[in-house]
Amino acid sequence: MKVKLKDIEQNDGQLKGLPRNPRYIKDDRFEALKQSLQDDPEMTELRELVVFPLPDKPGKYIAIGGNMRLRAMKALGWKEAEAIVLKEETPIAKLREYVHIDNFNAGRFDWDALANEWEKVELQHDGLVFAWEAIETLDDKLFSQDHESGSKGEKEGYITVKVHLPHELSEEDNKKAKTIIREVISKYPGAILA
Repeated sequence: MKVKLKDIEQNDGQLKGLPRNPRYIKDDRFEALKQSLQDDPEMTELRELVVFPLPDKPGKYIAIGGNMRLRAMKALGWKEAEAIVLKEETPIAKLREYVHIDNFNAGRFDWDALANEWEKVELQHDGLVFAWEAIETLDDKLFSQDHESGSKGEKEGYITVKVHLPHELSEEDNKKAKTIIREVISKYPGAILA
């Protein structure tokens, strides 16, 4: 069903018992999301917003799923979007479950498939933004089977890689960087992140 975007509020914790949406988006990722919506608006019909009627505001809704898309649509000046409207009798516990399911990703990236079967430009365009060059450096140089360790105190056949992250990174960006590093080294048996 089409719903006017002016009638949908982002989940900022205004519904008692439902915490605010735990995800955010900014900068490059937000711009990539907006571009993706502009390039492929039909995707919004395949993956609708999920909204719940606000009990104290007749005709108004709160976004349960799709908060970042909602924000991007509004920034683009869209007037309406496809939405699934949940029933008013949906319990708060179920709404919390839907928010959890919608916001916490399962699975992991297959970095080899990303690097070899997908175009970087295509992935970046669709919102997968990270330092490709750093991953290629880790893949191609630092973990080369021919690389010999010369550092004192290291076990033979092992190398130590130190990654220095800028102090000004937010805690969230710091976690994302560490996740990317873990994903890259996870395909090397015996590799550990100390």
